[in-house]
Parts: sequence; structure tokens; C-alpha cells
Amino acid sequence: MDSYREYRQLLDGNAEEYTRLISALTVNVTEFFRDKPVWESFTKRVVPDLLNRKAARNQHLVRIWCAGCSGGEEPYTVALITHEATSRSDFPFSVSVYASDIDTDCLERARAAVYPNKELSSIPAHYRSECVSAGEGKFTFTKEIRSQVRFRRLDLFADKPIAAVDAIFCRNVLIYFDRAQQERIFDSFHSALNRGGYLIIGMSEKIGGASVRQFETVSGREKIYRRRD
Repeated sequence: MDSYREYRQLLDGNAEEYTRLISALTVNVTEFFRDKPVWESFTKRVVPDLLNRKAARNQHLVRIWCAGCSGGEEPYTVALITHEATSRSDFPFSVSVYASDIDTDCLERARAAVYPNKELSSIPAHYRSECVSAGEGKFTFTKEIRSQVRFRRLDLFADKPIAAVDAIFCRNVLIYFDRAQQERIFDSFHSALNRGGYLIIGMSEKIGGASVRQFETVSGREKIYRRRD
């Protein structure tokens, strides 16, 4: 192409090129249990509160959404934590982790759920019983863990959010948007969360503007918030 206009015309008629452009523009850097203090708070504070409130209301379904899931490390981390917590409970919970991204290449890798063995070092030892060999120096997760995670392509601006969820992870995504766009996303998340649901954002991100009225701070350091009703 000799100009941006020509390239835009190409994008209008070529879905494959549009997909390649999205893959080139998105930054997909992640790892299992990234930012360990966040996961410690999620494990010790958020999950027990969610499960206790669910059990008290005799509600069995637990729904968590990872928006901007990249290669799948984050949703599988969520699945490992929630599986361990629900396995210890006498109440029969059913956990679903919904993972979305705009990058279809990332989603394909995430669905495959095959990772190099060197990434096992990021996973705490007591969770590794849920990791099984995938051959050739790689590993995957047990069928039980993988069955909890469901992937789909989702544009945070163009598509409807995943509704009626108890927690939303959207970490290191908001930094790419301006304040007005961020407030649109926060408004969408507020609508998607159940009453008392949690929102976890990136360590370098914050809730500001009109969105402050929609969420209360649970942990300012770990950037964990709860939906205001």
C-alpha cells in the first residue's frame, strides 16, 4: 500500500488482513500468577467472600470473566484457584471462567492450553498436580481445569459484555484507552457484575472520573474493587 487510505480500503474488504492488523497491534505479555500479591488477595479475600455469599443464598453458579485473556495464563490461574477452593467446600459449586480477547491468534493458543515446561516455575507447587505432560517439553492442564474455562472473541466496545458475572479481571488493558473510553468500559463492567461483584484491574491502572461512584475500593494496592449497588 502507498497510503493509509489504500490500506483502509483493503481492511474494509479483507477480514484476514484486519485480523493480522489486530494481532500486530495488541501486546500479549502475561504469565501464570502474574503479580503474586494480586493473586494472594484474590485467593484469601475475594474467593472466600464470593463462595460464602453464594452458599448463604443457596446459589451454586460462580461466573468469572477474564477480559483481555491473551494466551490463557490468567483464566487458567483463576481456574486453579477456584477449583482448589470449591474442592474444599461441602457446598456443590459450579465454576465457569469466561475468557475473552480481540486477538484470534491468542485465543487459538489459549484454547490449546499447551505451554512450555519452563512456565511451570510460575505456578505454585501445590497447584502443579493439575498440570500434566503434553510431550516435547510442554504441559497442559487436567480435563477438569480446562473444562472450567470458555474462550470467545469479544470487542469491549462493539460487543455486549458477558453478563451476570461475580468477578471481572481486566488487567493491563485499560492503559491503551483514553479516559472517556475507560469510563465506557467501567460502565459496561458495572452492568455486567452481579451485586457485590469484584473488579480487578492492572497494577498501573486506576478507576477515576465518574466511574469512582460505581465501585468501592477493596484493596488500593492490588487494584481490587467491588461494585457499588
